[in-house]
Amino acid sequence: MSYRRRTDCLVRQISSCLLPTDFGDFEAIAYKSDVDETPYLILKVGTWKADEPVLVRVHSGCMTGDIF
Repeated sequence: MSYRRRTDCLVRQISSCLLPTDFGDFEAIAYKSDVDETPYLILKVGTWKADEPVLVRVHSGCMTGDIF
């Protein structure tokens, strides 16, 4: 399992764009799973170093429930 985690890439970036909001400028990054072609969306703001912790918030797969 650890070998596959180091060598396999099952999620690929397919697009990205700048997303200006009232809360600042975000980078929207779209990914797609190679396993089941599920799309994923990441909203990123700011920068960080590889060795520092990152605050992450995960939402359900129901965008309408998260947005409206």
